[in-house]
Amino acid sequence: MIFLKNLKQKKKQRLVSFHIPKTAGTSFSEILSDQYGKYLYKIYEQPLLDDCKYGQIPFDDLIQYRAFHGHFPARTQWLEAFPDAVFITWIRDPLERLKSHYTFLQRIPVKGKIAQLFQKNQPSFLAFATESIYQPANAIYQTYLDNFPLNRLTFIGQTEHFDRDIKRFAKIMDWPEIPEIPKRNRAPKSFSIDSETEFKVVAALKAEYELYFKLIQIIKNYHDTAWL
Repeated sequence: MIFLKNLKQKKKQRLVSFHIPKTAGTSFSEILSDQYGKYLYKIYEQPLLDDCKYGQIPFDDLIQYRAFHGHFPARTQWLEAFPDAVFITWIRDPLERLKSHYTFLQRIPVKGKIAQLFQKNQPSFLAFATESIYQPANAIYQTYLDNFPLNRLTFIGQTEHFDRDIKRFAKIMDWPEIPEIPKRNRAPKSFSIDSETEFKVVAALKAEYELYFKLIQIIKNYHDTAWL
């Protein structure tokens, strides 16, 4: 589901996409590449998921680009640099997102502090969800969105409804019809956990769910006011 607010129809509308891990951002990245080409700047090189030392993004050097996408948190600096931009993120049920993140680290050797700890410790899913050494992986919405006014997000997509939402967004942005929706970097089928573990994990994700449900309510509010 999506919502749009105060979006002026412009060719190559400037766009900033905060790619929260394991929310279909890789698929969305491919669509952005098709739409923006060389004017898309992907930001994945900063160690955002390691120590949260975000640093300063050199906005003056990025003015030539029309779209930005990657694993970087939403910060007010983006609003100050590009106040008329479309700000986007995708969300997913926190438990399912974390399960996908866990499976991803099991399958793919990637760089970074969290990945190194994961490979060294081989934690259970419960440990991965509850132990502070695996933050911000188990506090991802807080990491990405706590320091950004949620009402300035002009688009929120739900991973569970990716095909529907991307088609709606493409129509609103006046993009050509997307003939085939790519499905990239998909994890295998989600694994099951027992009820006791699920209870403990959901309890540990309390703050994540609180923020997630705020976003869901924002989506619902815009839907109810006929923005769709």
